Amino acid sequence: MFLFNSALVLISTVMVQFNIVLVLINSFLVLFFFQWFFFLFINVLVLFYTVFVLFFIVMVLYNTLLVLISTFLVLFSTVLVQFYIALVLYNTVLALFFTVLVVFNRVLILL
Repeated sequence: MFLFNSALVLISTVMVQFNIVLVLINSFLVLFFFQWFFFLFINVLVLFYTVFVLFFIVMVLYNTLLVLISTFLVLFSTVLVQFYIALVLYNTVLALFFTVLVVFNRVLILL
């Protein structure tokens, strides 16, 4: 899951860098050439890659949410295991107490 998250972050980083290059090309075309066809084409590419970057950001957030849920489930299962261990220890203490009572009863019977 962490590898998937890292891959998504890497892909979104590359897309953001490519998006920055497209914005620079767009600025260059607007400032120097005013070629509106290329201007619109670059804007469409910027919009396309911005949508992809947003998609990957959403995927990273969703993956982070899954990691948080799995961490909560691990912590909850840890608490349940500790509760089970406490019950086993309580049962052991009760068994020792009743063993002492039985031994005491046997001693009283022998007297």
